Amino acid sequence: MVTRVPFDHYSFTRCEGYGHEGAIFRVDKTSCIKVYAAHRTSSAQREYNMLERLSQDGVAVPLAYDLFAFEVPAGGFVLPSKETSFGAESTRLHYGEGTVLRGIHKEWIPGKVFGSFLPFPWHISGAFELFSSLYEKGYSLRDPTPENFVARRKGVSCIDASHIFVGDSGHTFKEAWRTFLLDLNSLHSSQFGSSLVSLETLLYLAREE
Repeated sequence: MVTRVPFDHYSFTRCEGYGHEGAIFRVDKTSCIKVYAAHRTSSAQREYNMLERLSQDGVAVPLAYDLFAFEVPAGGFVLPSKETSFGAESTRLHYGEGTVLRGIHKEWIPGKVFGSFLPFPWHISGAFELFSSLYEKGYSLRDPTPENFVARRKGVSCIDASHIFVGDSGHTFKEAWRTFLLDLNSLHSSQFGSSLVSLETLLYLAREE
């Protein structure tokens, strides 16, 4: 069930990040909201349901508190986004008065986002355990982007369930794990000027030797 809330029910001043689906805004120390682009309304419902299902299965993901909708007031609303249209990437989506947007109010999981720090072996091991758990429980990953995972003191958590699917509609386990490691290596190279580890080590970590 979708909860209808007034526009000022949440604050949109503290944006923690954004992607192709929409943007994350911090609510307080323990929770945040993800607001979806208008043309991705169905994604809000799907991710909310997925977060609930994953939590029930004991997977380390944020708790989903509420699925909500609000109407854009006079003056409009600008949503940060990485939406791609006609080959060009836009970082802003502008919505006029009366547009209805949906979002999820969910737990804020603190930690270090993969790709923003130099991981130790136990961080990689924690990610591997999370991937293994997902596939053992019957899920698959379609886009295992490193930025969707955070390292915590008690392991690794997935903070975005939009890329998780039931069954084998995503990558195989080996494909997902390899993609995650190669993307992580690429991110580290672009941000820190050097590869995270050698390709040989990546292949070993991907359990391909």
